[in-house]
Amino acid sequence: MKGKLIVNPKVAGKIVRAEDYLDIKFVNSTLKVYVKEEDLPNEPKKWKIEDYPYLMVVVQRDYPKGAIKIINTKTLEDLGDIVGVGDKVHVVELHPNKRWIYSISRDGYVSKIDTYSLQIVRQVRVGVDSRGLALSYDGKYLLAGNYEPSSAVILDAETLAPLKIILAYGIDYDGNSIKSRVANVYGINKYKLFAINLKEVGETWFIEQKPPFKIVKTFKTGRILHELNALAEDERYIAVTSQVDNTYTIIDVEKMEIVKVIKTPKIPHPGQGTLDLKYGLWYANSIGAANITVININTLELAGYIWPSGIDVNAGGGLFSSPIPIGNPDVKYIWFDIVFGKHNGTLFIVDRELVSKGKFGSEPVVKVITWKDLGLDKPGRIVHPEYSYDGKYVVVSAWDHNKIIILDATVLPEIKIVKVIDATTPTGIFPFWRAFIEYLG
Repeated sequence: MKGKLIVNPKVAGKIVRAEDYLDIKFVNSTLKVYVKEEDLPNEPKKWKIEDYPYLMVVVQRDYPKGAIKIINTKTLEDLGDIVGVGDKVHVVELHPNKRWIYSISRDGYVSKIDTYSLQIVRQVRVGVDSRGLALSYDGKYLLAGNYEPSSAVILDAETLAPLKIILAYGIDYDGNSIKSRVANVYGINKYKLFAINLKEVGETWFIEQKPPFKIVKTFKTGRILHELNALAEDERYIAVTSQVDNTYTIIDVEKMEIVKVIKTPKIPHPGQGTLDLKYGLWYANSIGAANITVININTLELAGYIWPSGIDVNAGGGLFSSPIPIGNPDVKYIWFDIVFGKHNGTLFIVDRELVSKGKFGSEPVVKVITWKDLGLDKPGRIVHPEYSYDGKYVVVSAWDHNKIIILDATVLPEIKIVKVIDATTPTGIFPFWRAFIEYLG
């Protein structure tokens, strides 16, 4: 999922260098207030407050000036588009007060969005090529990760004012002093820490979620780092993805030590991953192969691999799997996508109970779905399956078909389409019920 790198953007008609975003005063000068918070409505305009966990953000990747769409999976309504959030939004964070959405775009814009009126309230630009966004446990601070310039920026979540810029410089595995892209960033709520991955340096840094935002620990965790994922409900264990070493390095956050390194198929990409607390397992995709890595979260050992039969597993893998919805933690299936190679446009469904009984390989895969099965007229990327809060529906993005497809999850593994919503290149899907998971502590 490559983005467009804007090397020399113009601000007020002047050429701006990426390095200018290492100046906190310059970042602050980009801050815009579109609507004052006191002028916002006191209740939602287009949805009922009890519907909050049923709402979803869907990124519209190539919409002019950037856009996200909000859908209600309780009523199956398209609530409309929020336009102007920047090019190719990559991450969406949900505030614990259930009022604000925060997004970060590939061209560096962090937006504060009001869920009640569905509009941008504030916006600041933190860089020219950005990816990660994390919110502190108390909702007071945001940490934004930049590819360019090499930095992480901490913002006041209420005002979006920049508070600190952390330079992402270090020594790589070959002993070279280099600057690094900041890949995935993560908020570890119980321990009141941010974690960030320095992609080229190969280090994971832990940063306090309070001023002066001290770096408390660093680890060498592999070459070309990507995601950070929790392997425990209390986030004690964090898995760090290395896409060159093909490993997950597992860190015990409480003891601040590396406890395990687990090999993966080629180019791991867990996305948000799927944490199955009922059966004590964690599932993750890989880009280079359609094998799913399954880790036992109680022993922190590799449990096994899963793959769909009837396809060339080594032709290419996927990006995302469906998390277990907290409104219905007993859903029977987990969904996975295949986005790369000749099987692009394939989804497959895994029976989680069969995996819990030690079934691996292709045995727990109960359904393989192609673009034809979804009523689409041509091959193309189908990504990011997500359950509705109550587990009644599964929502997928048909990226190349400009469609959001909502499926009836009560009849799985049979496929029944209940709603198709037009969208511009839909990709990432972020259900609002995630807010209830992220702030349990």
